[in-house]
Amino acid sequence: MEYNLSVKWSAVNSFNKSGGILAMWDDSKFMVQSIEYGGQWVALFGLHVEKQFNCAVIGVFAGTTVHERRELWDDLLILQAAFATPMFIVGDFNETLHQYERNSGFLNAIGNPLILSSSQTL
Repeated sequence: MEYNLSVKWSAVNSFNKSGGILAMWDDSKFMVQSIEYGGQWVALFGLHVEKQFNCAVIGVFAGTTVHERRELWDDLLILQAAFATPMFIVGDFNETLHQYERNSGFLNAIGNPLILSSSQTL
């Protein structure tokens, strides 16, 4: 395996029972200008080199409880308000589209309407 000096990385430690986040990027493709961290996310603000396009890529690993996921969405709304740049949000939101995908329909049986409506367009 060849070592590439342009590949960089950043990480967020695990949050409660959720796993951590490892973000990796190739500096020759996406030049990171700043990094912001939260308990359930890492945001890379930078420039897509080929398109000369400033944006943010936010990697998330949502908590397993409704309260933890609400905190994540509150954080993402704050980021959106604080930074006037297009944002790509990727990761594990711990949401399901259908009731049968759950082990238990006990909590938050409907799921997050924003996730459900957005995922239909993917």
